[in-house]
Amino acid sequence: EPADPARSDRPSEADGVDNGVPTPEEQLALAVRYAPRVWLHPAERFGPLDPSVFVGASFLGWRLRRGAARVEQLGHVKAIRLGVRCGQAPGGCYEHDGYLSRELTRPFTLKRARPQNLNLRRGFFLDVEDRERRGQAGRNPESPVFFEFRRTPDELLVTYWFFYGYSRPHVVPGLRGGDLIRDQLSHEGDWENVDVALSPDASEPVALYLYGHGTPSRVRWGQVEPGPSGHPLVYSARDSHASYARAGPVRVCNPLGCALDVSAQGFSWDTWTTLRPVKAEPWYGFGGAWGAAGPVGDRTGPLGPSRWKLPADPDPGDIAPVSH
Repeated sequence: EPADPARSDRPSEADGVDNGVPTPEEQLALAVRYAPRVWLHPAERFGPLDPSVFVGASFLGWRLRRGAARVEQLGHVKAIRLGVRCGQAPGGCYEHDGYLSRELTRPFTLKRARPQNLNLRRGFFLDVEDRERRGQAGRNPESPVFFEFRRTPDELLVTYWFFYGYSRPHVVPGLRGGDLIRDQLSHEGDWENVDVALSPDASEPVALYLYGHGTPSRVRWGQVEPGPSGHPLVYSARDSHASYARAGPVRVCNPLGCALDVSAQGFSWDTWTTLRPVKAEPWYGFGGAWGAAGPVGDRTGPLGPSRWKLPADPDPGDIAPVSH
């Protein structure tokens, strides 16, 4: 049985260097060939968003015990000063109290790579203007989609990253604790992803990994719903953007209560039209939160694509499916 990427503790390769994967030209061709058509719900309120627009409409803050310090003012944040290559940028990396924006500093993220003396509740975050939370609505959004390659012992994985300006659980009357779930698990910034698993020699697709809320569901390629020209179909749940192989409702719960992931064929997003290699982006490797820092981790923006973020890493507000 192929290794579950959710159980891999190997980080993504840093600084745009890949080991044991195809050349950049081959990667782009494969990524285009297997990129999904994502179906957005017809009532989606928080559509896809270009991360560069998010950065440009944010201020860069540092979470303190009470309140926050502004490291860079609204409208002046430079993406190149956030990521792994920030040391080469004019002005260098953003810095606060000796910590750099390219270090793992997202508040409430506990990993070995986090600076040893940094309080768990401290760290960088991007706080976007509320008007940008809505993203781009309508058919075939022009927002970019990002890809990267990595290997497990049994598969070559193409990870596709999607970004949204806001994530909110969809609650309906009658679900236990719905209002509490919505209040406690909504957050700015939402990095979602799916993986296409290829055979080790990249000669054929073998599976699709869908990350409904962290833990992936592995769908054999022969059971994947085909879209145009063989592109796989993926359904994005309304407002939460969890990914599913089929349309329909899925009840998701945690100890606080339950919400309803609802997906349907509303607006299509043909992701192969706007693909970019994620490690070439100037903000790649930013170690802070993509979104405002709340009082707890579930109300704080997520960590974005970087050497520390695997596709199966939990994101803010992750809750488990109960039934379909």
